[in-house]
Amino acid sequence: RCSITGKKNSKGYMQWRIGYKVHLAVDDFGIPVSYFISGACVHDSKVAVPLMRMARERARFLYALMDGGVKEEMEHAKKDRYKARTTVERTNSELKDCFLAPKLFSRGKSSIMDLKLAVLMLTMKKIRKVARMLEERKAA
Repeated sequence: RCSITGKKNSKGYMQWRIGYKVHLAVDDFGIPVSYFISGACVHDSKVAVPLMRMARERARFLYALMDGGVKEEMEHAKKDRYKARTTVERTNSELKDCFLAPKLFSRGKSSIMDLKLAVLMLTMKKIRKVARMLEERKAA
């Protein structure tokens, strides 16, 4: 459902958003495995469990890394995996920068379709990048 939300930016100013938001579960290469579209006011933690259930139906994985939480002392290997969580942040950023307009002027089903199309194009781009990387490895 379309909604409004406010969030402080890095400079401490409130930024308001009206509309929808995409929640992504991605693999280590940033390829979306599952996604969920919600109103802008829905917190990421509210859709984390359904998002992981969808991801589990579509892919096998040993662990899931998510934002936030209490930072505790970790052994070296865990620290390296924890750093990998930035993959989803980079993927979200790429989705916004490359495939979404700064403002969507469509409403309702049209704007949801715009978001779905953006996720599809991002997925295609990421798969192509991984395929090229594998071809280069084979050739070497």
